[in-house]
Amino acid sequence: MCFLLHYLRDTDNFFDIGANVGAYTILASGVVRANSFAFEPLPDTFDRLVDQININRISDLVVLENKGVGEKAGVLEFTNQFNCMNRVNKDPNNKNVTSVDVVSLDQFHTPIKPTAVKIDVEGYEYYVLEGGHEFFSNNLVKMVIIEMNGSGAQFGIQDDVLDKKLRSYGFFPVSYDPVNRSVEFISCYNKGGNTIYLKDIYDASLRCSKADVVLVHTARGTRI
Repeated sequence: MCFLLHYLRDTDNFFDIGANVGAYTILASGVVRANSFAFEPLPDTFDRLVDQININRISDLVVLENKGVGEKAGVLEFTNQFNCMNRVNKDPNNKNVTSVDVVSLDQFHTPIKPTAVKIDVEGYEYYVLEGGHEFFSNNLVKMVIIEMNGSGAQFGIQDDVLDKKLRSYGFFPVSYDPVNRSVEFISCYNKGGNTIYLKDIYDASLRCSKADVVLVHTARGTRI
């Protein structure tokens, strides 16, 4: 999240794939004032996302999509019983599901300005990448934050496959120290958590070094 705050500019686009109630979108559009596209498939969660966008008065900066994102346009069943970990349903015996329209990024959008992406779709990340060959290959798509915690195994996808797919689009994994604002190559993705992937580490380092200071409202009021 600190990297997103330092990396983004108000002239960028931000794609929040699996937005839930919009924590990343609020940082991107509420703090940085970038334009966001937030995708949340489940109607009840989407309603809360809409509330958050309205409460933060950023509806003019955010395009809200009550849709899933996958490898192609269609309809998928999503679970209802796992709260913030709801996902594409793989259990044919589970009847507690909601049918949701799904789009691919290639179908939805052609990047025309610098673009950053967050993907957190509870194991379905590979299919988001698979449906975005042209999108992610575009040099304007410069950064991806993606969840890699082994949850893709339920769909037959290991994290190594995700890493290989991202590298095929020209991305590589990095670490970020928000206090020193240092971006460094890492040999392997973060196992069990989010990983930042970049195409241009020099550009990212320059952006972060020149970003405005942000006050994080902790007990001590940390500035980064």
